[in-house]
Amino acid sequence: MSIKWKPKEIDILKEMIKANKRPEDVATVLKSRSIDSVRNKAARLGLGFLYEPEYDFAAFERMMKGGQQKCL
Repeated sequence: MSIKWKPKEIDILKEMIKANKRPEDVATVLKSRSIDSVRNKAARLGLGFLYEPEYDFAAFERMMKGGQQKCL
């Protein structure tokens, strides 16, 4: 059985989404909510998280070092 979301939690969720925070950040603030529950609630409210792509250029360089890599 899930715990009903309180209006204050929904307000915090909306405010943090507007501030481009990640679901992990929201779950850190809303201690009783998991990352998945935060994502699900946002989706049910028609809200979405914006994701900035993250790159690990050092990993890319390590993987590409030694010449052209074959693709499967």
